[in-house]
Formats: sequence, C-alpha cells, structure tokens
Amino acid sequence: MLRALIFDMDDVIINSQPLDYPAWRQTFLDLGKDCTYEEYKNFIGMKGEEILSHLFPACSPSELREYCLRKEKYFFKLLKTKGV
Repeated sequence: MLRALIFDMDDVIINSQPLDYPAWRQTFLDLGKDCTYEEYKNFIGMKGEEILSHLFPACSPSELREYCLRKEKYFFKLLKTKGV
C-alpha cells in the first residue's frame, strides 16, 4: 500500500501567512524586537535562519536553530487552535 503525506507550507496549497506572521512576531518579541506586518512581508519566502540572521546578526548558528524551533512551536500551536 502506498502512503504519502503532502506537507506544503509555502502557500501553494494553503495560505499559512495568517499563522506564520503571529508565530514570527511572538518569536521576535521574545528576542526583544517587534515586527510589523509590513516589515514581515520582506521576509516571506526566506528560510527561518536567514530571517533571524538578518535581524539578529550576532546570533550563533545554534541560537538561530533554537529560535527557529521556538517559532515552529508557536506556529503549530496556532495551527492546532485556529486551523488554516
């Protein structure tokens, strides 16, 4: 039996931006920076570590990974409570 899972979070099948922005914003707030939606739009399509290294250039690679995981936790919490 063939089993498959389609996991697409880049707006091809679903629009994840309504959940992605609040998850990023909370992550940024945790790091002491607010981010408006207008600022966030500049990062759409970028990988998480790219976004964070742009905003927080002093972070180490391990910190960038940790913050990306934090953002994903916020995202999946929103996904679980609000859906898409």
